[in-house]
Amino acid sequence: MRRTSIESAMLAALCACAAACSPSDNDIGHGPVPLERLDAEATTALCHALFDCRAADDDWQYLRLVLETEERCTRALATVELFDARPLVEAGRVAYDAAAARACLEAFASSCSIGDDPSCARMFTGTLAIGAACTDDRECAGDAYCERSGSDGSCGECRPRARIGESCDVAPCTTTERAECDWGEELAVCVRVVQGPPANEGEACGDTTAGVVRTTVGCAEGLHCASTFEDGVTRGACRVPLPAGAACDDPDTACADGHLCVDGTCAPITLVRVAGAPCGAEALAVCDPVERLVCDEDGGTCTRLGDGRAGSACEPSDDFPGLGCERGLACIEAICEPARADGAPCASGSDCASGFCDDDDFDGAGTCGLPTC
Repeated sequence: MRRTSIESAMLAALCACAAACSPSDNDIGHGPVPLERLDAEATTALCHALFDCRAADDDWQYLRLVLETEERCTRALATVELFDARPLVEAGRVAYDAAAARACLEAFASSCSIGDDPSCARMFTGTLAIGAACTDDRECAGDAYCERSGSDGSCGECRPRARIGESCDVAPCTTTERAECDWGEELAVCVRVVQGPPANEGEACGDTTAGVVRTTVGCAEGLHCASTFEDGVTRGACRVPLPAGAACDDPDTACADGHLCVDGTCAPITLVRVAGAPCGAEALAVCDPVERLVCDEDGGTCTRLGDGRAGSACEPSDDFPGLGCERGLACIEAICEPARADGAPCASGSDCASGFCDDDDFDGAGTCGLPTC
């Protein structure tokens, strides 16, 4: 059974959430957002959008299936760090704008498209000039990025992003406006992205590029874009999700709520809340992540992890990072233990309190802390 990555779904939500959502009330808070509150408030906004926007696509339907409500969604993502920017801000490499963060989250709550509002690009601004040594795109001032393609390790050099109409073979596209890299037949160039009005059932959806302008059309509420993706372009038509028992030819096919495309059929999926119950594709069952259950693929049954406290069992998970440990702890060799301080050995950033593991050789034998160049 296909399990989508919640981190990928978050990224999609942060960059280009459902295009057909209407404004609604929310409870994400008011006033500037302190940096220490940013992850929590962003999680609240994402969970609100997940159940309010009703995007009819496979990623969002899977998440609604297993999370069920906004409250359960918030619980499942309680320990997730979406931005991982605190060490960069504290080191003076990045400046944080708390007012821009509030404007960005409010724009997301009202339009379900967090990437479109200019305030989102102002949340973090770099302090390093073009040509300076860098380790992260966010460190570079202005419309720049950290180019590391010629580097053997973590360090790179701040360079300008590609503008509309310029090549994006190496440099990513500008962030001063909504832009994407159009991988054409001859040369990859940055194009300006314009959001078209939502399409109705049977109408065309996806992307249409003319010159350096790409128009993106989503579907009206309750519909999904049955499409193909080729050369970086999505094209298709808006369709109602397939009903239970309908034939489906792709795991990404949008089936009715509570169903997923499994072995060519839209099948009902059971959310298992009890340890020891069958799970997996054959059982058509998913273990409840909010109850800290994971599917033991070898045994085909749901297994309960620890409570996230020090010494309890954990499982690093791309699907649901909340299955790990409480804040301040790290899941190291399947046991929750205090996150390691700067200077301690690490295999990945998740081992470290800072979230950064300086591992120039990429061999899993790094040192906790921001890379130094």
